[in-house]
Amino acid sequence: MATTVGVKNSTNFAFYVGAVKVAKQTDASMEGSTDERDITTKDSNNWQELIPGLKSGSFSVSGLWADSGYTVPSILSLWVNDTVGTNKFGDGTNDVTVDSWMTNVSVQSPGAAQNVIFNATFRWCGEPTIT
Repeated sequence: MATTVGVKNSTNFAFYVGAVKVAKQTDASMEGSTDERDITTKDSNNWQELIPGLKSGSFSVSGLWADSGYTVPSILSLWVNDTVGTNKFGDGTNDVTVDSWMTNVSVQSPGAAQNVIFNATFRWCGEPTIT
């Protein structure tokens, strides 16, 4: 029998702008990366040598257009105004919090009798706090 002890339920992980959860989100994610610095020299015996460089990260959130709560018009205003704010991804126990700004936003109306959906990406501005 499979056990779920210690396995996080993705329903509990969400994206927040400030302390407010984005309404009707269907997906939220975070991504981090580290650039590579090439320090290969003639003394490297034909093996590439790398050390870590700059780190960067982003949050992405997708969902359905909602008419209440933190909604798509609120998200669009962040993009229009180049707002840098504290954003969070997590479940209240395991969270990543960092100042970020929106680099991409889209709203789609895919066809007749379908849901209007949105996608937004936020790039980190500095080091995150991990709790």
